[in-house]
Amino acid sequence: MKERILREIDRLVRQFGTRNPYELADYLDLHLVKRSLPKGIVGVVAEVLEEKYILLDAALPDEEARYIVAHEIYHHIDNHPDYFSTKQGHWGNFYERGPDYFAAGLLIEEEPEWGETIMEFSARIGVPLKLVRIWHKDAA
Repeated sequence: MKERILREIDRLVRQFGTRNPYELADYLDLHLVKRSLPKGIVGVVAEVLEEKYILLDAALPDEEARYIVAHEIYHHIDNHPDYFSTKQGHWGNFYERGPDYFAAGLLIEEEPEWGETIMEFSARIGVPLKLVRIWHKDAA
């Protein structure tokens, strides 16, 4: 699964020339709608009347919002429409592993600097700590 996800990231980056999840969503004709969502839900990918949407909780900080958009893009690519992300940890659910790994691979383009902690690295690159942990746990 991980190799397939990495190939998909590489394909998207080569095709569209960006790792920015907002730009990728636009290229993939995923309309981004920020709004207040029910408690516990931070993102949803859905198809309505042949239009595809990512609904994103408007209260999310940018770091988390980028992660959720990337996460929802993978649900779309892997044909999981009408699936939603909750504020609980994603990594424990089988259907969330691929989207989280995709988000980590898309958003993390570099390695920590010498002597830099994972927390410092996460803050410097603007990627949630949980994604950095996922990515580096797998890479180790």
